[in-house]
Amino acid sequence: MEHAGLPQHRPPGERLEFLRELLPVSYPAAPISYRALVGSIWELARDTPLLREAAVLGGLVFGAFMAFWTTLIFFVERSPYYYNAQAAGMFGLVGVVGVIAAPAAGRFSDRRNPRLAIGFALAVGLVSYAVMGFFGRHLAGLIAGVVLLDLAAHVNHVSNQTRIYALMPEARSRLNTVYMVTFLCGGALGTVLAANAWSLWGWSGVCGVGAALFMTALLIYARGMRRSYAMPA
Repeated sequence: MEHAGLPQHRPPGERLEFLRELLPVSYPAAPISYRALVGSIWELARDTPLLREAAVLGGLVFGAFMAFWTTLIFFVERSPYYYNAQAAGMFGLVGVVGVIAAPAAGRFSDRRNPRLAIGFALAVGLVSYAVMGFFGRHLAGLIAGVVLLDLAAHVNHVSNQTRIYALMPEARSRLNTVYMVTFLCGGALGTVLAANAWSLWGWSGVCGVGAALFMTALLIYARGMRRSYAMPA
């Protein structure tokens, strides 16, 4: 029996040879050694201010995003909700708004200045934590906060990637490496800060952490607005 043109009963070695003949040849965009390629990642981060800014903004917003989702179960399992883990997970369905908005943000960033979309996302994210901080004990307030937070996180992520990919199309993988490493480190930072804030100050502390991360991102964003980059923003 064969599936998608690949014989299922061939030995593994023959299957690899078959795939090698079947698949198109892909050549690297940059003809340099692997060692030099890895070293160039640091050089890109060092020499490209816009990449550093985008990476830090991505990390801070993802940190604020993870601060909420890390502690949500602790919040809703108590008064006034008394939800279990399954019910808490249902809040993820509300985040579909952010998924729907991401393609629109990408189109806007492609056609206009993605920096505008990032500024919008940071402002919305700060508002989301204000809403959850003041009205999070009401279901409508918590849902509204989730929608705004998810929208902010997706728009910021897509717009930042649009910016860095426009820098050097031939180095997109390396640019994305810098961005995603910083992005994930930011998520880890937000998780740690929110967990500690919850243990010390409860939900107010978590919202304070999220708002502080968005405020920090806004300050970096405002500083970047005053700078003149050689590359397009």
